[in-house]
Amino acid sequence: MFFVILDVIAIVYAGFVIYRGRLVELEMNPGAKWLIPLIFFSFGIFQFVTSYFLIENYLTLLIFALSSMIIYISPSGLSTKGAIIIGRLYPFEKIMDYKIKSEHDQLYLEMQVKRRACFLIAKREDKKKVEEYMKKYWR
Repeated sequence: MFFVILDVIAIVYAGFVIYRGRLVELEMNPGAKWLIPLIFFSFGIFQFVTSYFLIENYLTLLIFALSSMIIYISPSGLSTKGAIIIGRLYPFEKIMDYKIKSEHDQLYLEMQVKRRACFLIAKREDKKKVEEYMKKYWR
């Protein structure tokens, strides 16, 4: 029963990620996005093994695999409503402060949301676009 609930949560979360991914206008990299499929695959394999390899659990494993791939390929970045990081929307009204840092060939957008620091990574060439976007929509 526990894993059925996890399946439903995975499907709902993948739906939110798809919906919010469509809102992204300036695509950026959220960082270690590969952890999401790793966690989902781990849950799926654990559920499959603990249920003694039953045939109906192939569906559960498939749901976890497809959900993780949807989450992995969905875009993150900036939209008119706020910053979207792996399906989670951080509205501009809740972003208290932001900094744009250039390191090597990457641009880091660090945003302070309440007591949490959120990061998005872009190409250095997109610095002008990111600055214009933040000036236009932030506060």
